[in-house]
Amino acid sequence: MKNHTGTHALNFALRRVLGEADQRGSLVAPDRLRFDFTAKKAMTPDEINETEKIVQRMIEANYQVYARETPLGLAKEIQGLRAVFDETYPDPVRVLSIGEPVETLTGDPTGPWAVQYSVEFCGGTHLHRSSHIMSIALVTEEAIAKGIRRIVALTGPEALKAHRNAGLIEKEVGDLELKVKSGLEDGSLPFKTATKMIVETGDSLSNSLISQWRKETMRRTLNSLKKSVIDADRAHKTKLAQQVGLVFHTRD
Repeated sequence: MKNHTGTHALNFALRRVLGEADQRGSLVAPDRLRFDFTAKKAMTPDEINETEKIVQRMIEANYQVYARETPLGLAKEIQGLRAVFDETYPDPVRVLSIGEPVETLTGDPTGPWAVQYSVEFCGGTHLHRSSHIMSIALVTEEAIAKGIRRIVALTGPEALKAHRNAGLIEKEVGDLELKVKSGLEDGSLPFKTATKMIVETGDSLSNSLISQWRKETMRRTLNSLKKSVIDADRAHKTKLAQQVGLVFHTRD
């Protein structure tokens, strides 16, 4: 149920971040959730981060999850309500809201409710409160077809584990950055050794199951660090060549 309610929260967050992001499919598995949506381009790390933060704020708000059978015509009047494209819904239809009673929504269907809270048609089983999701980690965001993107996310203990692992890797990358920069400055770290350390850390990062925005942030750090090593190696070789040329010139 964590992943099902988490899917609704993710759908709401994507609309807040991207504006138009219509659902094109989803999968709720025991260990993760998958959400397909329309988008013209890939999400940036900042957009993924903001989406994750919005869901996390919903979790921390400990919203009650409401569900109520509602006449289809009345339910469709709720401003901003989310429904799956081309889906046929029964009458009455079950309206699910994270944070606001359905009676409030139908009592004032033109109000700002669906802009402030997740409101969808759904007949599935859900948590009683948003805090029961525990946490969320958006681990991948990729294209699956033209104009269609897919997010895979973790919730519950698996999401907490992903965030703990990300913290450990961030420390590893930070320590490596200090070691390489210090070694380049005083000449104590061979260029090949530095490059090997960066590549190994990058491989470990690529294989990790953590939030994609954190992974991309660390990948940029490693790429920048690798460029620093390459530039330092090139400068060192140029200096040696100049010294050799100076020796031969002196002998002549």
